[in-house]
Amino acid sequence: MKLPHNWETERTLLGGLLIDMPQLADVMEKVKAEDFHKPAHQHLFALFIEMSEQGRGGDLVAVIDEVGRRPDAERFGGVAYIGALPNACPSVENLNVYAIRVREHAVRRRLVMAARAMVEDVNEGEKDLIRLLDDAEKSIFDISQLSGNRDWHPLSTLVDEQILEIQRRQQLMQEMRASGQTIMLTGIPTGFADLDRMLAGLQKSDLLILAARPAMGKCLSAAAEVLLSDGRVQRIGEVVRRGEGEVLSLGEDGRLSAARIGAVVDDGMKPVFRVTTRLGRQVETTLSHPFLTVSGWRQLAEICVGEHIAVPRRLPVAGTTPVRECELRLLGLLIGDGGLTQTCPAFTSASARMRDDFTDALSAFGGIVWREESHGGRTPTIKVRAAEMGSEAAALGDEERLQRGNPLTQWLREIGLWGCGAAEKFIPDLIFTAPPEQIALFLSRLFATDGWATVLKTGQAQIGYGTVSERLARQIQHLLLRFGVVGCLHRRTVLYRAERRVCWQISVTDAASLRAFIREVGIFGKEQAVERVAAALAARTGRGHTNMDVVPGGVWALLDAARGAESWASVARRAGIAPGNLHIGKNLSRERLGRLAAALGQAEAARLADSDLWWDEVVAVEPLGLQQVYDLTVPVRHNFVANDVLVHNTAFALNIALAAAEKGKVGVGVFSLEMGRHQLVNRLLCAHAMVDSSKVRIGALDNEQDWPKLSAAAADLHALPMY
Repeated sequence: MKLPHNWETERTLLGGLLIDMPQLADVMEKVKAEDFHKPAHQHLFALFIEMSEQGRGGDLVAVIDEVGRRPDAERFGGVAYIGALPNACPSVENLNVYAIRVREHAVRRRLVMAARAMVEDVNEGEKDLIRLLDDAEKSIFDISQLSGNRDWHPLSTLVDEQILEIQRRQQLMQEMRASGQTIMLTGIPTGFADLDRMLAGLQKSDLLILAARPAMGKCLSAAAEVLLSDGRVQRIGEVVRRGEGEVLSLGEDGRLSAARIGAVVDDGMKPVFRVTTRLGRQVETTLSHPFLTVSGWRQLAEICVGEHIAVPRRLPVAGTTPVRECELRLLGLLIGDGGLTQTCPAFTSASARMRDDFTDALSAFGGIVWREESHGGRTPTIKVRAAEMGSEAAALGDEERLQRGNPLTQWLREIGLWGCGAAEKFIPDLIFTAPPEQIALFLSRLFATDGWATVLKTGQAQIGYGTVSERLARQIQHLLLRFGVVGCLHRRTVLYRAERRVCWQISVTDAASLRAFIREVGIFGKEQAVERVAAALAARTGRGHTNMDVVPGGVWALLDAARGAESWASVARRAGIAPGNLHIGKNLSRERLGRLAAALGQAEAARLADSDLWWDEVVAVEPLGLQQVYDLTVPVRHNFVANDVLVHNTAFALNIALAAAEKGKVGVGVFSLEMGRHQLVNRLLCAHAMVDSSKVRIGALDNEQDWPKLSAAAADLHALPMY
């Protein structure tokens, strides 16, 4: 490929300099030696600069004499070539124009070469996409810097201008003091009082960098666990250390899906509050952290106990790292009814079928032997030892048994379970990244130990699990969500050996969740009990438990806006609902909301009825004092799942831009790498009008309150010099 160039322009510029070398200083501001395409021209221009700096003149005779003395005269094109150059320049009045043309061709050549390099990088496939984009952006940016001009300015003029500016600022300060202003602004206001006190406003020619605190205090505590798209659940501090990955995030369609992490930042120590919901989910955040309500994203400081926030009702993630089936069965049974603190692993169960399943899994595991013991009518216990120790186990002490090595013990130690008492048991990481069907197998064995399926006298069906380990209980609650099973976590106390002990109980009573559990998970060894639950659900078809999985009453504003002048009685009849049974303003079941949304043709209400969200009631907000906190941002969507609660991050710079244009009356340009212009304008409108952005997005505006605010805000923004 031929690179862009024009040797005639290069010859004209060099010939003009040989005629009028004093113009070299101006030309050097626009081109460099490497901007010339022909090597001889590069060397010749560099020679002009060298001779000028050394004060050796630069007319045609001096240059020819200098080149003639050099053994490499041909590098410069030769004496004859140089002597003919002045003839190529029609006029020395246009040397700056020729210099600009030479530079433009140089920039075009660099663009071509950069493009070639990008194509080679893409075809080689050695760099990931993010690295490719970063390198491409940097190469284009570097080239763009070549097209700028610099001019010289006499110091005397600059001093005079600065004295006038200082006098202007002093006069402005005196006027502000006379008017009683407490913040002395000599620049453009930012709209943030503390920032204005520090900067005295945005000053002319200053470069101010917002130093990457992505959520400006909207932080999660270090204890927060973030769900990654590959199934891993990691403390946010670990996510910060890695600095990359994908999280689960809510889209405009009401569905949760994978989204790339934009930035993660250690944000220091800040006051933290624990939010607890009716389902027992907990997350620790600062008061300024937003949560999703039916009326939009709101800061924790604005949310009262009794209000509802959005949490996932299902977690669409699927691990891809398989685990041996025998290991899944062993883990489920040992975490539930296993002893992991003695000299060898042990499993205790009154069920012969469960003991057989355990020993069958031991056989598949390999390298171990076991013995079933039952003394004094106690529940049988299976103890597991290394195979090579089988015949001599009785003669060995505990320490020697450990030294000989039990493969099962070693594996349990590797995954962190060995030595855990009942209250310290947990589900190891390998389960979270396993495929869904393997997680289901693990859960079926875990529920076989301390789980249950029952139908109460009231006819209510329930599936549950009990444990003294809070961590284990929360992990089970999380894993159930991957199958669309919503479990409620309760803190209980039970009588154990004459004292009250704290335990944790997971109960599943929602009809859809029960059906999902029966269909996807099941309970090994308790199939008949599960069948009774299924039968009870079938008998209650049409009368499922709708008091839990409901959409808060605030959604009626959306339906009200959609019905227009039509009466509620008419809407109810079209939706197949008795008009007297509409209960306007109350919580709505998903099924009823879906019918009303279909009758009104309200797409957003229909999405809410079938979204991945469960509206969970806030039951407590407790201060925890100062704690280490972190920020995590997700481009475009600005939300993610932490501790099985939907949380949000927001921006700050747009508010400064608005304040500068509105209060400072100056032109402001805004560009974003993550939001389109319509999203930016929607955010500006809502912020200026103080109207909930979600109400604008779904069209659920109050005609008497919201529209006047939006209209006034639109009129104000029309007059602003923002672009």
